[in-house]
Amino acid sequence: MLGTHNSMSYLPVSKWWMKPFAFIARCQNKSIVDQLKAGAQYIDLRVRPNKKGKWVFAHGLIEYTSITIEETLKEIAEYINEKSLKVEIVLTLEQTKVSQNDLDNFNNFCIYLQKLGYGNILNYATNKLDWKINYRFDNDFYPLTTSSFSSAPFEACYRDKGIYAYLPPCCYASAFNEADIPLFTCKKKSVIPACAGMTLGAAVDGVVRRARL
Repeated sequence: MLGTHNSMSYLPVSKWWMKPFAFIARCQNKSIVDQLKAGAQYIDLRVRPNKKGKWVFAHGLIEYTSITIEETLKEIAEYINEKSLKVEIVLTLEQTKVSQNDLDNFNNFCIYLQKLGYGNILNYATNKLDWKINYRFDNDFYPLTTSSFSSAPFEACYRDKGIYAYLPPCCYASAFNEADIPLFTCKKKSVIPACAGMTLGAAVDGVVRRARL
């Protein structure tokens, strides 16, 4: 499955002090709809509540602005419904320290999105602490058969890439996207294990960044 890692990291950052670090966190330079147009079937949405309690897109220390999560889901829904596309969309709590209260708040946010009607395009919600599934939505495209993810595809893709595995995503994308894209464009479900969705998205980090599809 062809996917994009940190799919919303093309957005502008929310704070001035985040700007010097934005290039490190940026994995995409195309809008979410353009990623779908380029063939992405896996969308990786990283979210967390900001200091004011509002849920925003994030990656590491960086938080993004200009479009809300609800507006993004509406945009995705309109496009994939118009084109009759099947897409796997995963919501990840972008925090390395996660308390039970954090998980409860995340679960409530998922319920809120479900009530808004976006459960039919979202697959599941997870968190960066243990990658366990915290909430299952209604979209069963490439359904998970386990309660967590496998890191094998991610490790396999970065194997023997040397220093590129530690550089900003754009460096990896520039060097390897052209070779990686054909590996993940097969439409047969049996080729990629169902439990590999998240890590596959990470493995093809920035894969639509250059839109070489």
